[in-house]
Amino acid sequence: MCYLSPCPIYHQLFTWRFSLFQALVYRDGGNLVSGSLDALVQHMVPTADYYPDRAYLFAFLLSSRLFIKPHELLGEVCALCDSQQKLGEKQVAAKVRMGDR
Repeated sequence: MCYLSPCPIYHQLFTWRFSLFQALVYRDGGNLVSGSLDALVQHMVPTADYYPDRAYLFAFLLSSRLFIKPHELLGEVCALCDSQQKLGEKQVAAKVRMGDR
């Protein structure tokens, strides 16, 4: 067992990949193994350059209820989508101004 010193077996099995809040852990083959709740939620939301894998979405939605209530998860996903698509207050204000003309 490797309790206090760095474990060579652990380093052979897992690779740390810092992204999205620097909190996602990938297995050497590229499979996501672990992460903070915030990072996992952000990893679930598609962007212009990234679309989450169906297997990840299924596993995350199945297990996320243990850590976050469904309506809270939906609120976080909506907030992330809103910020990523830039539908925040600036665009709403611009649409209102365009409607006044």
